[in-house]
Amino acid sequence: MNNDAIVKFAQSLRGSLIGRDDPGYDEARKLYNGMIDKRPALIARCVDVADVVSAVNFGR
Repeated sequence: MNNDAIVKFAQSLRGSLIGRDDPGYDEARKLYNGMIDKRPALIARCVDVADVVSAVNFGR
């Protein structure tokens, strides 16, 4: 992933962006279904619709 793009994305969020090396990553990646154990590169903690739109667009 391009670090400049990640920084720009993080700055566009009202919520937070959590990476694998960040505190709280393991807690943030937990899902309701404990049988699923995924390790995404980034987790966007969206607080509004604009954050969701930004996260989806960044993911594309």
